[in-house]
Amino acid sequence: MSIDLKGQQCPVCKAYLFEDDDVVFCPECGAPHHRECYQKIGHCALSELHGTEQEYSRTKKEEIGQPEQEENKQPEQLVTCYFCYEEYPVGYKNCPHCGHLNAAGMGGAGFDPLGGVPADFELSGGVTAKEAAKFVMSSSNRYMPKFAKFKAGGKISWNWAAFLLPEGWALHRKMYKSGILAILLMVVAGILMMPFAEEYNTILSAFAGQGQVTMETYVQIANQLATISLGAKILSFVAVFVELATRFFFALFGDYLYYKHTISTLREIKENEAEDKNEQIMKRGGSNLLLLIVGILATSYLPSLIMFIAQIF
Repeated sequence: MSIDLKGQQCPVCKAYLFEDDDVVFCPECGAPHHRECYQKIGHCALSELHGTEQEYSRTKKEEIGQPEQEENKQPEQLVTCYFCYEEYPVGYKNCPHCGHLNAAGMGGAGFDPLGGVPADFELSGGVTAKEAAKFVMSSSNRYMPKFAKFKAGGKISWNWAAFLLPEGWALHRKMYKSGILAILLMVVAGILMMPFAEEYNTILSAFAGQGQVTMETYVQIANQLATISLGAKILSFVAVFVELATRFFFALFGDYLYYKHTISTLREIKENEAEDKNEQIMKRGGSNLLLLIVGILATSYLPSLIMFIAQIF
């Protein structure tokens, strides 16, 4: 029995089901479950409805059969604005809510800014998916399904941008505390690596200008590298550990940190009745390319600047 998972919930944990979830179906009524949830209880969560008029397969058929009664009635097609996330008829040239161009009417109708999550789905503390998407703005179709899963439990996902540029990604998403923390950790790693880098560069510079590099040259360089001080080697290992730990932490927990940041900021905005909520959401949400560049430059040049100042004093 083929079941459309869009808008479907696991009857055990009540979380919305998505195409990439590990889903199993009840062999009797076809109700979809998370595999883990089904195995946890050992049977269909709707087994008490089997054989009744409320059985899942029967109610599903009724839902599918309803459009036949209104076969000649064509509902008005709505699109969701990519900027303010309000719905309006597809025939409009511009969004009547914010004025932005109707991108769906120009061939982008297949894009779902909520990533399949219902607009009224409550993520936490009264914050809906629609409000969160309006706050996240760019890549909201990626973050909303993850936010919905965090609501159901769990804190781990994978974010390549956060792994490659943890400090830049956090600042880009306006998570200032997380961004500053990532910068400090990456700067510490850079400073710890400097003694090893200085000795390494000194050894390489001694062989510069010797013309053609031979196998004997490589052997001499390798022998010289073995003379690097133990302290510099230890500090370099610590530096690598700090940097990798920072990258993996933000890659694994960055999306969850962003989820908590989004929820807390939106709750604060909603509780502040004196401010224009939509204006505050647009101002405090979204992303900032300039901060991404600032984060990258900070981790690239701060270690050298700090060491230079330390040598002066």
